[in-house]
Amino acid sequence: MRLFLNILYEFKKTDKLSDILEQICAVLEENHWTQQRILFHLCDISEATSEGRTPHHALLKAHPQIAPYWTRSIPYPQSSVTQSIHLFPGQEEPAPTEHFDGYLTNFPGRKNGQPVFFPSDPAIDLSLIHDIFAKIPRPYTFYSSVALLDGIDWFGSCDLSPMMDWIILGRSREEDWEPGDWPNGMDFDEPCPFYQSNSVRIGKDWGATPEVAVQVEILPGQEPALAKRVEDAFAKRLGTPSKRYTRAVYSWSEQEDCFEANRKMDEFFLAWSKKLHMESEKKYVTQKHAPTHKKTLSRATMKKHFYTANKLEHYPLSRWDDKQCWCKELAHHYHLQVGLVMNPKPPQPGKFPVERNALYIECIGCNFELRDHLELKDFPADKDADTAASCAFEIWQDYLDRFETEVVPKLFALYGDTPPEFVYDSQKFNRANDQTIGEKYIRF
Repeated sequence: MRLFLNILYEFKKTDKLSDILEQICAVLEENHWTQQRILFHLCDISEATSEGRTPHHALLKAHPQIAPYWTRSIPYPQSSVTQSIHLFPGQEEPAPTEHFDGYLTNFPGRKNGQPVFFPSDPAIDLSLIHDIFAKIPRPYTFYSSVALLDGIDWFGSCDLSPMMDWIILGRSREEDWEPGDWPNGMDFDEPCPFYQSNSVRIGKDWGATPEVAVQVEILPGQEPALAKRVEDAFAKRLGTPSKRYTRAVYSWSEQEDCFEANRKMDEFFLAWSKKLHMESEKKYVTQKHAPTHKKTLSRATMKKHFYTANKLEHYPLSRWDDKQCWCKELAHHYHLQVGLVMNPKPPQPGKFPVERNALYIECIGCNFELRDHLELKDFPADKDADTAASCAFEIWQDYLDRFETEVVPKLFALYGDTPPEFVYDSQKFNRANDQTIGEKYIRF
């Protein structure tokens, strides 16, 4: 297993990729860092009957040296023109045209779980990437544009090989493929779970803002100041990072070892959760109007007391998928994220129903992720709402207590400890006692 700290920087829509690339290159030069290889991935729909000129064709005409990296996926029947046409009564729908996803990419292939790169090509250099980025989003209207300055030795002794997750869309675990033969529908979005390395990734999706991800491997026992030094170097030119998390990536054999643990945990947790949910719902129905649950505090105050009593804290920076996370550390360096939904208003006719009274939890270790939610139905919207909420908070508290005493030991028995480095974060802090805490993210 290897751990990578991902430091993300976001920009304005008007910021040019070429200007951001210049800033990145300046940081690397100032700190005497060099990349071992340059990877790129430019994706768009191509060669459809109704599309006319495509960005791929324009780019190949301007830079014929990248022609060896052209790849097409299998065709699929879809027409952007057909989908946007309004058909009048009696009008026949046009026959769909054949579309391909086209890629200009030199990302590696895979053989026996190991990356296989293209031979070194001097034509692929930073000046080429800069020229391409200078014409994005116009005239090169790619759906996804990514460049990766890969294999950067941040500390003088880094492992410069990437970790490639075998859980890749469209590929089986046993399947090998050639360099550049990336599967259909592969997006290099923010989490980027399938390619982690000591690198800097810069990219932009159509209609989205540019993004930079600095990836730094965190070694066992490594001083946090080392990774902080890398972050500070980029912050001088790119500003304060918007998000930060660590990602654990496992080899084939390590992931296979988790299969049996996953099966046993699924069996245990489904039974545990089902039983506890039934007990909680029964208790809520019988006690929400009981005299022992007279209104004493408002729901908002009870919510604050719940977070405080369970030592839950907000992170100053958000995870990529959640801007409202209340979190705490559990035993064995596990991470618990808790969310509360309280909306006592009855559902409106014709609108999507809202879960009106629910506790959400997400427990994360380096090799597992466990989710559950406990919804208590029939939440009253009248004067009894606070009384019912008092009962609900007692039930939710009992759920969290039993989760820590009954589920966490089972997780430890099956998955073991999570390394403390997995919670690494150089700037997050606990506002109550000013101690550093960390944010985690588990791959999906």
